[in-house]
Amino acid sequence: MVVVQLLASDSVAAQPDARLVEEMFLDLLCSDEEWLRAEFDAIIAAGWGGPRTARPLRPASPTPSPPRCHSRPEVAADTPA
Repeated sequence: MVVVQLLASDSVAAQPDARLVEEMFLDLLCSDEEWLRAEFDAIIAAGWGGPRTARPLRPASPTPSPPRCHSRPEVAADTPA
């Protein structure tokens, strides 16, 4: 059911308050929960392409990787360059 509310003053149509119009619009959209859920599901499916699938596990490495050193090696002061 759609409800239309007209606001009038002295036979001249008055501009409805923007906040009132927004509230009425949201009430209309949210009045049908089944439609709202279907629209939400369609938006999510279009944006992400359906349900998420599990990522395959990475195979375990046979040996641990050697530790990485992020500092530069020390250069002796008395060694010629």
